[in-house]
Amino acid sequence: MNVEFPNKAKAQFSILNAREKLKDKNLSANEREYWEQISRIDTVIDYGGRESGKSFRGSLWATVACVDYNHRILYSRYVMNTTDQSITQALDERIELLGYNNRVSFANNTYTTTDQHSKGRIFISGIKTSSLNQTAKLKSLEDFSIWIVDEAEEFTNYRDWKKIKRSLRAKDVQCVAVLSFNPPTIDHWLYTEFFENVGIEPGFSGIVNNVLYIYSNYLDNIDHIAEHNLREYEEKRMNYEYYESLNDEERKTVIGKIVSDWEDYKYEILGGFRLRAEGVIFRNWKYGEFDESLPYAYGLDFGSNDPDALLKVAVDRKNKIIYMDEVYFQNNTSSDALSKVLEDRVGYRDLIVADAADRRLIRDLYEQGFNIKKCKKGQGSVLHGIKTMQGYLIVITKKSIHLSKALNNYAWHDSKSGIPKHEHSHLPDAGRYAFMDLIRD
Repeated sequence: MNVEFPNKAKAQFSILNAREKLKDKNLSANEREYWEQISRIDTVIDYGGRESGKSFRGSLWATVACVDYNHRILYSRYVMNTTDQSITQALDERIELLGYNNRVSFANNTYTTTDQHSKGRIFISGIKTSSLNQTAKLKSLEDFSIWIVDEAEEFTNYRDWKKIKRSLRAKDVQCVAVLSFNPPTIDHWLYTEFFENVGIEPGFSGIVNNVLYIYSNYLDNIDHIAEHNLREYEEKRMNYEYYESLNDEERKTVIGKIVSDWEDYKYEILGGFRLRAEGVIFRNWKYGEFDESLPYAYGLDFGSNDPDALLKVAVDRKNKIIYMDEVYFQNNTSSDALSKVLEDRVGYRDLIVADAADRRLIRDLYEQGFNIKKCKKGQGSVLHGIKTMQGYLIVITKKSIHLSKALNNYAWHDSKSGIPKHEHSHLPDAGRYAFMDLIRD
């Protein structure tokens, strides 16, 4: 059965034919150059906005690759609940659409081709689960040829993704890793590694080196969008285009709905990379100089698998300003090494307010002569501290690179119950420890 897909995505389907096409001795020079370029693709960046057809395209490609081209595929999310059936539902629908019901069987989270001469299969799993950790996954991928990460914005770091990608070692077919996602913030590794570091502007579709970029939005999938949704998107588009046409002074006078429509259309509907995460906790911050005239203290959040985070903090209570300067932020620091950091960067006289969770380390540092104490913790203390800080403007130094990333990404896990996400919390927590101590009368 023939299935239509955007022209910009045809290169992804061409990957499945590249090796066979290059065997044709009658190819023109241009054709050979095209197929050689396709044969070198080892990464696909499939990104865009709401209802852009990414999931349809990805599950269709995976099904064809498995059944018709003998690929062994890991289809995953970073974290997958046992009740999450969206990937299997999508694959079931593609199998039905293609008329492949009699060519595929399903058991134990694995689709397997029924052709006895084929090794094609699709294995569905989360990367982080209680029953299948990353190390076990790495050892099991030697015969796999394709790794698809759906909702790849959930994947926390480039290093872990690269490590798993390198374990795709099939020889008989072209190995490809696919990252499918709605764009997160510009601080995310998906942006820094695949756009910023290679000079690619978001919205680009094409091939750069060995990476195929496919950008799509609802306009690429317009024939398959419900009428009421399309009407909403087009209404927001009008406000988006109006707001884009205004200068900075004119934008200050527009009503809130136009601004919210502009933001929703730009980031959710078109799929743009955000400057800051949705639901971010501290929106009111800027770069500036640290006010050395104010009393200050250091906040310290201990890490184990997480980084140790150390901030210098001062508070202007009259003008409601918190000043923060990033002093140290690093993983895998031993107790002795941390002691040396504190000696070199803080000294023994200045106050350090530290994470109360590690009382033994606090005691050891105190006995070494540091002016250190544990922060005060109690029921509701985290939420109380956050809400108090939200009443202040936060000014951070330009060298506070990790802190700026944290403030742009530290978001609520559940804002109604006052539970923040753990990710990106370390530096904000360190700042909160010192801040709360400085304002305590």
